[in-house]
Amino acid sequence: MTHETSEAGAAEFQSSLQGKTALVTGAARRVGAVIARTLHAAGANLVLHYRSSADDATALAQELNGLRAASAALAECDLLETASLPALVDTAVKEFGGLDILVNNAGIGHTPQPMEALPFDVGPNSHRADEL
Repeated sequence: MTHETSEAGAAEFQSSLQGKTALVTGAARRVGAVIARTLHAAGANLVLHYRSSADDATALAQELNGLRAASAALAECDLLETASLPALVDTAVKEFGGLDILVNNAGIGHTPQPMEALPFDVGPNSHRADEL
């Protein structure tokens, strides 16, 4: 790949999601924040979902909005509360006119309780870390 080709590819990537809106669950920290920054760099507007990491989510939204004004919005939601899920899409519609991309990144990896105590069935294909 030549330098010119890589520059053209980078420019194409930066505008490939122009005008699209992405909802990233668990966007405030770690992998979710990297995904959000990558989509933003490609031109997408973002709905940054968080459950309890309000400070991290707010800082990320300020960072992204500093790079491109009015390009990131926040949505607090406990994904286990299914009645509140439509509000995530409502945020995308209200802020950006719709939703084009969904990245289901949020996880429950940091639960302070054993898997058996979770308030839902994790299913037969789930395993505790100590079983692997």
